[in-house]
Amino acid sequence: VIRTNMDDSPGEILAALWEPAFAAGALDLCYVPLLMKKGRPAWQLQMIVPAGQGDRFAAMIFAETGAIGCRITRERRIKVERRLETVETAFGPVQVKISGRNLAPEADSVQEVAAESGQPFKIVYAAALSAAWQTLQTME
Repeated sequence: VIRTNMDDSPGEILAALWEPAFAAGALDLCYVPLLMKKGRPAWQLQMIVPAGQGDRFAAMIFAETGAIGCRITRERRIKVERRLETVETAFGPVQVKISGRNLAPEADSVQEVAAESGQPFKIVYAAALSAAWQTLQTME
């Protein structure tokens, strides 16, 4: 995990790092708003990268932003097993992520079906969630 706090990089600069970071293999990237010394509004950049590649990604952060230092830490991850299932809705098939008893329709899949069917995103999302719960109930 690479972290850096910046109070001198505008949003356009921070956004420009997004695609190159993922194209280079970053696993996750987020910006967290914070206040720095003297009450200055700032951003903390947090990037998860493959083990052993911290220096390479730090160099990218230095090149693309106003960051002047980064902290690199190694963290352990614990995760719940998950899988993708396709459920049928009145609007078309939608992919749903199932992890334990947690269900979440995949936003890209919902958006695609919503666009094709002419229905609002929230309607297709609700239909997919309902279908997923029914699927999960029959699997138990």
